[in-house]
Amino acid sequence: MDIIKRYILKEFAEAFGFSLLVFTLVFTVGNIMQVADLIINKGVNVLQVFKIFFLLIPSLLTFTIPIAVLLGTLLAFGRLAGDSEIQAMLYSGISLYRISVPVVIFVLVLSMLCVLVNDRIATEFGFEARRVLKQVGVENPSALIEPGVFSRFGSYIIFAYAVKGSVLKNVRVYMPKEGSPTRTIVAQSVELEFNKNTNVLNLKMKDGTSQEQSPTDPNLYYNLNFKNYLMAINVDDIVKATRIQKKMREKTIKELLTDVGSLKMERIESRLFEIEIHKKIALAASCLVFVFIGMPLAIRIHRREKATSFGLGLALFGVYWGIFLAGIVGAENGRLEPWLGVWLANILMGLIGIILFWQVSKR
Repeated sequence: MDIIKRYILKEFAEAFGFSLLVFTLVFTVGNIMQVADLIINKGVNVLQVFKIFFLLIPSLLTFTIPIAVLLGTLLAFGRLAGDSEIQAMLYSGISLYRISVPVVIFVLVLSMLCVLVNDRIATEFGFEARRVLKQVGVENPSALIEPGVFSRFGSYIIFAYAVKGSVLKNVRVYMPKEGSPTRTIVAQSVELEFNKNTNVLNLKMKDGTSQEQSPTDPNLYYNLNFKNYLMAINVDDIVKATRIQKKMREKTIKELLTDVGSLKMERIESRLFEIEIHKKIALAASCLVFVFIGMPLAIRIHRREKATSFGLGLALFGVYWGIFLAGIVGAENGRLEPWLGVWLANILMGLIGIILFWQVSKR
């Protein structure tokens, strides 16, 4: 029996590892493109970029580990059922419960590790990634500017149609002022230069038009054409990267519980913080749910083709994710209790999995 347990566990572990590698790579493709853009087009330090890339991986594992468990279960048990190995075990008197024990224990330990990843590692790494990103923005202001996107620097808003290194092309700089018209500067090109000693971002503009305030009427502006124009923006608020506050998703369960206690003492709604606490645990627990629903489905379908397992796995995860998001929306709107909204997908799909598991075990 020990040989069979090791055999089944080996089959599952290989399928799980393969699925985890594939989906982690798929999820990181977009990040790789951003990394290349930061290095090649924006001149950001290579070590800083790869540090950010590394720090974002734990956040991806929050999602890729449960998906890999589901696909690993479908691939492993689909292959075993397709080759009639599961049927042979059942006919020889080995129950499905005993067959599933090594995988369930493995996934149970994995779920506990996922709670640690979601609670401690992903939160701390995510917070550090945001801090490093702000530091990158200080040293390379152009890294904060995306073509075709409005970027705010203090009270200034910058829009550029193209970005190449520290040079922006076809630029608009807007300076909104309450109670008066927004001042606009248009330039063909702008070179960005940051002074670390004064925390001032210099915009060296070329070939453009500036709206200048009338000396007699502050509400009136006149256009001034220029060949060269220098604008200095103080970016102290961006420089304070080391003093940024943690966002809700970057806090541990202990920190969130402290916030919930403080909010309740002040009679302030703490629903969103409670949702965040349950999300960290529910996503980890989904690994067990996927084992109990994936195992009987794979045995009933008994197809060893990887494409079939991948398609079924993605469809199941899509259903799970749809219920999960709907439950969170219901919890945020107050229609469901925070715990019920977050755990709704696990409860529904877990019950379906248990019923399917029971039906297959009785065959």
